Amino acid sequence: MKILPVILCGGSGTRLWPLSRQAKPKQFLKLVDNETLFSKAIKLISDPEHFLKPLIISNAEFRFDVLQELEINATSVENIILEPASRNTAAAIAAAAKYTSQRISGDVIMLVMPSDHIIRSKNDFLESVFNAKSLAEKGFLTTFGVVPKSPETAYGYIQKKDDEGSIKRFIEKPDIKKAKTLLKNGNCYWNSGIFCFSADAYINELKKFEPEILTHVTSSITLSRQAEGFKYLDEDSFRKCKDISIDYAVLEKTSLIKLITLPATVGWNDVGSFNALHDETEQDEHGNSIIGDVIAEKSKNCYLRSDKGLLVAIGLKDIIAIQVNDVTLIANKKDVQSVKDIVIMIRQQNRTEHLAHPQVFRPWGSYEEIFIGEQFKVKYIVVKPGSSISLQYHNHRAEHWVIVKGRAKVTNNGDVIKLDANQSTYIPQGSIHRIENETDEPLEFIEVQTGEILEEKDIVRLEDKYNRAQKKA
Repeated sequence: MKILPVILCGGSGTRLWPLSRQAKPKQFLKLVDNETLFSKAIKLISDPEHFLKPLIISNAEFRFDVLQELEINATSVENIILEPASRNTAAAIAAAAKYTSQRISGDVIMLVMPSDHIIRSKNDFLESVFNAKSLAEKGFLTTFGVVPKSPETAYGYIQKKDDEGSIKRFIEKPDIKKAKTLLKNGNCYWNSGIFCFSADAYINELKKFEPEILTHVTSSITLSRQAEGFKYLDEDSFRKCKDISIDYAVLEKTSLIKLITLPATVGWNDVGSFNALHDETEQDEHGNSIIGDVIAEKSKNCYLRSDKGLLVAIGLKDIIAIQVNDVTLIANKKDVQSVKDIVIMIRQQNRTEHLAHPQVFRPWGSYEEIFIGEQFKVKYIVVKPGSSISLQYHNHRAEHWVIVKGRAKVTNNGDVIKLDANQSTYIPQGSIHRIENETDEPLEFIEVQTGEILEEKDIVRLEDKYNRAQKKA
């Protein structure tokens, strides 16, 4: 029987901020080897001889990022299940198991894995997966522990009970003193967040220990709707689920748990900090990772990255320096775990830098905020071939469009015109409008917004091929 990969696609975008944001967590970023972590995950389970089409579990906010990744990798899926709210791994995996049991078979073996980790040795990983599958076929729930290379405070640990793979306990992220003790004991492993079991085995154990989660997940599946390639879980039902991890909900309590060991040669890394990211990126003879437009002089063991403009580093050691459009971060490597605390501070100050990048991707293309002034905003917008924005209007702003590349079909209050490069048009406040790219090349244009309110929420969608139009009362 083939294995069903279940790819978990959540995340809050805090530990690698400002590269990752709430609207674009790390799995959708090209952080290592010029490909996204999501792409790396998909490639691990791409062999049709051993794997079924993957089942994706994602926050609804990331649905178009998932589609874009699948399109880039030419990957078809079993389905994309969308969570209306984050309720941790116990509920997310329950949704996958319940769907699988109903639509395929309860006997199907699921390989549950995050979309934002790195595994360097595919062969070593798959050898461990097939060992886990053998145990899962006997009714066990397996979790993967990584042989630790060093005392790490960024990972949870799994303490093994005996040589048969039984587990004594799960340990939260320790301080450095406790981490050293755990390594000295020799029976502790990093918790990888990867699991393997049959759909029904997990459902049965969840029913024993957290029956309310199963009840609410079952209801969310029953009341779900399938549209535009997504399965939208019922929001009212799913929000009632307890926010708890699979470790604490089931794995700590069940007698059916077994530990599968991932050897150090597998090259596992959860890329959960800039230090971890530094370890995974190419380094020069001084231990510096240099990405983008960077000049480094007399600097050692630094992660230096510029996505916008020239970054110059002189005489630095053990420093993280990152420059993006709207943020510059400079931190000592020993303090990188505090980055998430800065994100909390930014949120508390009602700032917006934690939410999204200036460049935002949409199903039809992307836009980038170039400049924001008093009652005006300038955007650079790209519409993919064959795509269009929704038919919409704005209550509080007018817009000027200047085509810089490609050919546009513009609907403006019932009038339809074609615009080429170096041509423009004006969209009055309240005008029902749309821009379409009917060509085989990207359409690029500059948008200048004017008005007292220039927020994205001032969009009233009347028609939208991506299922985002406002529902009629």
